[in-house]
Amino acid sequence: VETSARAAQLSAEIDEILNRHGFTIKKWIFNKTSDPKQAENELICKEKVLGLLWDVQSDEISLKCEKTPLDLSSVFTKRTVLSRINSVFDPLGLVAAVLIRAKIGLQDLWKTKLDWDDPLPESDRKKWKRLIDELNELRDVTFPRCVTPLGHLQSDKPMLCIFADA
Repeated sequence: VETSARAAQLSAEIDEILNRHGFTIKKWIFNKTSDPKQAENELICKEKVLGLLWDVQSDEISLKCEKTPLDLSSVFTKRTVLSRINSVFDPLGLVAAVLIRAKIGLQDLWKTKLDWDDPLPESDRKKWKRLIDELNELRDVTFPRCVTPLGHLQSDKPMLCIFADA
């Protein structure tokens, strides 16, 4: 929304509608506010929203990834590779291009017929070291939370396209 006043009005209206049906909003956080107390308390932190981190001040979101320190002396197995790939929670598909490479690589690992805890061959270990290093760097990548230009929704009607496979 364009102004803090409009955001406050919308949040109050939404609260009223949801409360009538037994739903309660825990709290509202605004990235821009005219209330100095709220600005002081909230613009200094990152908020967890739907499994992502929202930097309220810069209005950017990032993935909440655990950094896995691995070097070439670490034991790489199918189990450790799968664990690392699955530790990246990306509900919006923001880093799908990186994750798909790792998942395709995992498919290739299955073709080797190794057991879950068998060490990977040296050539595969170097490849997985590079891929896991890339996954570790995802925690430093940020995305703007709002992906539409300001004023866009006023002039054009948004369209939501959903594709699904039965």
